[in-house]
Amino acid sequence: MHRTCFALLAALTVVVGSAPAQETPSGKRTVYVPIEKFDDIFDDEGGGVFIPIHELEELIAEALRQATGSHTPVKAPDAPPADYVLVGAQFKGVAGESVVRFDATFDFEVLKDDGWVVIPIGLGEAALESVNAEGGRAIVGPLSQFAERAPQDKRQAMQRAGGYGIVVKGAGRVTTTARFAVPIQSAPGQSSFNLTLPSAALNEFRVTLPQSGLRVKVDNALATEEQSPEGSDQTDVRAYFGAAASAKVTWNPRPKEVEGVTRDPLLFASTEAALWVDEGSLQATVLVNYRIRQAPCDTFELSLPAGYTLLSVVGDNMRSDPVPTEQPDGSQKIVIKLHEKVSDAYALTVRMEAIREEGKLEVSYPRVVAVGSERESGILAASSTQYLTLEPTPGRGVTQIDAGGLTQTLAKALRYERKEGRPPLVFRYLRQPYALNLRANPVEPEVEGKLQTLAVVRDDEVKLTSTVLYTIRKRGIFGARVLLPAGFELDEVGDERTVKDHRLEEPTDEEKALGAAKALAIDFVRQQNPTPEGRPFPLTITGRVLRSADAVETDAWSLPTLHLSGVKRETGVLAVASMTHLKLTLEKEKRKGLTALGTHELPQQSFLHGVRAGEEISFAFTYAKPKGIEATFAIKKREPRVSVRTEALVDAQEDVVRVETALNYTVEFAGVEQIRFRAPKALGTESELKIEGANVKDKLVADDPEQEGRVIWTVPLQGKAIGNFTINLRYDIKLENLVAGKPTEVSLHEIEVLDCFTETGDIALKKHENLVITDSDAFMVERRDKRELPERLRNQGAIQAYRYVSHPHTLTLNLVKYNFRAPVGILVEHLHLDEVINRDGKVQVEATLALRNNAEQSLSVLLPAGAEFVGLQVAGETEEWSEGQPVGDRPTVLVTLGEATKANRDEAFQIRLRYNLPGKGELSGMGTIAFSGPEFPLLEGESVPVARLTRRLYLPTDLAYLEFDTDGTKHFEEWTFWEQLKLSLGVPTGRERHNPLAGASRAEQEIANLLGMAKRDPTGYQPLNVPADDPYLIEKLDNPMELKVRFSSWALFYLLDVLALLGVVGAGVLLDRKQILRAGFYAPLAVAACLLGAAFVGRATEPLFASGFVGALGLSAFALLRGVWQELTVRRHERRLAELQEEAQVARARAQAAEAEARLRGNAPAPAAAVAASPKKAPGLSPEERRAAEEIPLQKPDDASSSESPSSGTDA
Repeated sequence: MHRTCFALLAALTVVVGSAPAQETPSGKRTVYVPIEKFDDIFDDEGGGVFIPIHELEELIAEALRQATGSHTPVKAPDAPPADYVLVGAQFKGVAGESVVRFDATFDFEVLKDDGWVVIPIGLGEAALESVNAEGGRAIVGPLSQFAERAPQDKRQAMQRAGGYGIVVKGAGRVTTTARFAVPIQSAPGQSSFNLTLPSAALNEFRVTLPQSGLRVKVDNALATEEQSPEGSDQTDVRAYFGAAASAKVTWNPRPKEVEGVTRDPLLFASTEAALWVDEGSLQATVLVNYRIRQAPCDTFELSLPAGYTLLSVVGDNMRSDPVPTEQPDGSQKIVIKLHEKVSDAYALTVRMEAIREEGKLEVSYPRVVAVGSERESGILAASSTQYLTLEPTPGRGVTQIDAGGLTQTLAKALRYERKEGRPPLVFRYLRQPYALNLRANPVEPEVEGKLQTLAVVRDDEVKLTSTVLYTIRKRGIFGARVLLPAGFELDEVGDERTVKDHRLEEPTDEEKALGAAKALAIDFVRQQNPTPEGRPFPLTITGRVLRSADAVETDAWSLPTLHLSGVKRETGVLAVASMTHLKLTLEKEKRKGLTALGTHELPQQSFLHGVRAGEEISFAFTYAKPKGIEATFAIKKREPRVSVRTEALVDAQEDVVRVETALNYTVEFAGVEQIRFRAPKALGTESELKIEGANVKDKLVADDPEQEGRVIWTVPLQGKAIGNFTINLRYDIKLENLVAGKPTEVSLHEIEVLDCFTETGDIALKKHENLVITDSDAFMVERRDKRELPERLRNQGAIQAYRYVSHPHTLTLNLVKYNFRAPVGILVEHLHLDEVINRDGKVQVEATLALRNNAEQSLSVLLPAGAEFVGLQVAGETEEWSEGQPVGDRPTVLVTLGEATKANRDEAFQIRLRYNLPGKGELSGMGTIAFSGPEFPLLEGESVPVARLTRRLYLPTDLAYLEFDTDGTKHFEEWTFWEQLKLSLGVPTGRERHNPLAGASRAEQEIANLLGMAKRDPTGYQPLNVPADDPYLIEKLDNPMELKVRFSSWALFYLLDVLALLGVVGAGVLLDRKQILRAGFYAPLAVAACLLGAAFVGRATEPLFASGFVGALGLSAFALLRGVWQELTVRRHERRLAELQEEAQVARARAQAAEAEARLRGNAPAPAAAVAASPKKAPGLSPEERRAAEEIPLQKPDDASSSESPSSGTDA
């Protein structure tokens, strides 16, 4: 057995050795056994290697695979993310005189299976005494030494880390302990040491320091804990650090006492002083911070300034409250004794107060001296109430600094925690003694006033209403002073919430300079203080200046004004008003110090006052300075201006026409005591004309001296009337022997209002139902929409409206009486049709009626031609029906109404009926669908009236619908191309764009109400199933409705559309090619023809004309571009060729003319040799050349020699 295992292992070793390129399978373990011991292991009885059974099976299988030549590579194990992990480190040390000795434990996990690993542990400041590792596997040395042989990628990191490192080989957990010492750096009053810690996940750090109660500071620690065990003079410090931290521990040891030597404490003082300056007191708070050196101390002395009362001294461990003792120099001394001596630091807080002398502005800063201190410095801060301002005066030994560095203690003492208000004054002193003086100036109120005054001129007085808007700054005020003009009688001053008292006083000389006759002194209920948002404080003063009753019209009147005293600045807004019957005229040359303001601009000035009825504001002014303002006005009485708006209601009955007229008067400026109007003599008595009114006193009538046949009514009123009032008139025109069917003319009486500025009138006409009225004569009277009538007439149910604007005018009505029959007792309030059109042309219809009946026992329903009746439901019940006498090919159905009429009485009830129509074949290509609906005939050729008809068409969605030709209202969008074009160009279309949603929502609501009238669900009646597509909704207030729908298949529609486009373009191209009509002329004609066709031919053909219109526009653009191209290329070239040809022709003509001239001037014929030399006879001149030659002027013979050039002479 042993030999077999050895053979297998040897075979495996040989196979693996013969394939060095192959990787070692994952999971294999290498067992190191010296070769000399192989025989001892396998030859001994019972010798061998013990491995798990599954590993043996894997080895056997691997050996068999190697023997057969089949080998499956195994994935190599993943490399660890790091060579090691330093899990944690614990440090425990004890501080001595000059060193701190530590015992440290390092726990780390080595992840690298083979090779050496260097683990940095820091401790660069330490001196190692010993290092121990489990099993002796660890080697410790300086990192700088290891870095010399480390790989290049790790060398720099090790050099930067510094300190020591542990060298380990082989994976696993390793725990190492070390003992080392760290030196302590000592300074006066302070000791510290530094230690670089390893990059562990958590470093636990403990150190014990000599002396208890020490203040210890540990830098870079995550958490720190200090405690002093009872009964021991030491301090235990525990801290926790993160990875790669550096620990720095600092503490302040107490000085040691040398035996036989007594040392005195050294005191260093730092003070923080706060002085609060009030109007009657000085409050000081001083915080003294002692630093104690060399020896503990239990006694402290302070020197306090004279004149201050000690309020409190606060400090720890005090035996008792100190009592001040006066010193020879006037200062006060206090001694603070403690129960036990203190070291390091001690703090005292001193509070004291002094009375501030009234009227004294200088304030000396209280100087508190820490007696016995080696050095003293500090911060001095001062602040005051809002009623004082502090200013520093020249001092000694102090420097002013910014208030931003104020400590929280000083800020609280000076009430400046929120950093609001004026910042305090802050100073620093470096040694005693110092001197600091302050000047506390009282804050005076800063008041600005804006006067808003309304002066209303009346017959016997001038009413003045003034509101003063005080803007108060810096300090509040308890009262105010207002200057009054001469003759001013005071009415009211403020109210009980604002004014406590007021009195009239004599003005000062300065106040008299402002024109004051009296001064009004006002005491407020409470102090009025400044507001943060600067909101003004209002104070209203009212009064009057009397005028004599007989001085309504005077030559001049000066505007009385109020002014303010004791304010920094005064501005104002003045408004001058008067009663409407008084007219004010400003004398511009007597206006001083005022800037004119439009009365419409008063709201922009936030003007607070308004006028009463019968008064109006005429002038408005502003002023920036109160001194020297003046305005003078002239006052005159105005004549009343009367405007009348007449509202006449003409009520025509069968026996009388009653006319009720309301004269609505508007009187402005001045009141009237009576009214007058002219009327025909037929209305000359109180029995013929009734006159009524709330303020009518009497009624007088007299003949009109100017117009014969007319009278004048005078109506005295109860006192003067101004504003709006109404006088009502009423008269009757009797209709005698009014015969049915015979016209009768009635002329309305003209009533003309006298003594008025303008008169306009509205006439509303209402009538009896048996009368038909038209206007036969309307002179200076125009018809108007009855919706434009005044509300009183509009609510009377007028059928016609008229309007007149002047006199004389005439309105004659033509009345015809008819004896109308009583209305029938049956009515279809609402008829609704749901019509579903199938692709095969068949139509399914469901008609729903809201029927009101109190006369008929049955309803006859005349269906459309060829209809097949399907079902009937009456008042929610399925009913049988009977067929009536058909009318041609239109069947008739009789519906019994008895039971439903009894159950519903005078209420409407629902009837639903179903029928189908055969149609005219499949809907394809292009065609028209004509729709008709049911009718409800009665006897004598009449029909049941239908108040509302709605129908919803469910059409196939795969067709194009070109036009809906109907006399109903379409509740869907159908906007023509012509109207769209005009709308896009901004041209009025003649009608408003129809909004289908506005009427559709109302119609749909009516349909929903109709369909919901059934009281219970039917059992035998099957309602129509309508498609889910949106229907076409049409409405009409009558029955029947004419409706035709023109349709086309989409393929044909697009084909015709494209053909129309191509036809227009092709025709233009063909005409242009044939040169019959150029494209530039053809395109506008085609555009115009398409527009006219889209506008007048019909809605169904509009898409074709629209396509032609687009084609014509495209052709126009093409023609324009082609013309531009030809002009820039061909035409320009042709013109250039023509110019060159013309120039050549002119040159030839000139040459021939010159030759002819030369021949004419020659005296002898040409030599024979010359003639013989010429090859042929020169041709004669053409007519054009001859004309050109004639245009060249010939020279005289005696001038030829002088004009010839030398070259020409040589040629001759």
